[in-house]
Amino acid sequence: MTAILQYRNFVQSNHQLPKRITDISNDLNEYSSVQDIEKLIWKDYASETLDQCVDDPAFGEYIAREKMLAYVFSLVQNMQQDEQQISMQIPNQINWWTSPLLKDFKLEYSSFVKVLIEEGQERGEIQKRPFINKVYPELFWNCLLSVLAFWSKDDSAHKEQTDVAVEKWVNLLFDILAPNAIDSALDLAQFMFKRNFNGDSK
Repeated sequence: MTAILQYRNFVQSNHQLPKRITDISNDLNEYSSVQDIEKLIWKDYASETLDQCVDDPAFGEYIAREKMLAYVFSLVQNMQQDEQQISMQIPNQINWWTSPLLKDFKLEYSSFVKVLIEEGQERGEIQKRPFINKVYPELFWNCLLSVLAFWSKDDSAHKEQTDVAVEKWVNLLFDILAPNAIDSALDLAQFMFKRNFNGDSK
């Protein structure tokens, strides 16, 4: 039995989080603390969700926005199995945005996002913007954390309100990153500047 399964069994049987490794088992010497197992659980949420998405033949045909929606929907669905333990973990986390528990989870998710942004820019879904292009991954991270924070407080039956929130957050993110009127205005300004500059220099 894996450490993750033993952790889950402990929570389900005792309706509380383990405080020490020995609460779970005396045979988990490779882990220095309970938090090590919790980090691994969260990392698996991200990696297993991506594997699940990639295994779907339709996923490869999706545009970036659709891939993001599919990923987040799958992620929150996969987290349902651990709703009890996550609801107990949350009060122990000062802030979703700075929680060390999510460090490896973020790395896994960020690898997916990096590829997604590149695909989106190649297809013209996501605008390449000098100077702020590097903050795009953090926008994706904040979008996901906003969904998770909502999910953790969603008391609707089967958490259907989270489904609505996922669509709204993801669509807002891609609407912000898509080419828009501001980009058109900047392109026009650059064109006019270059034209006037070249004209003045003759």
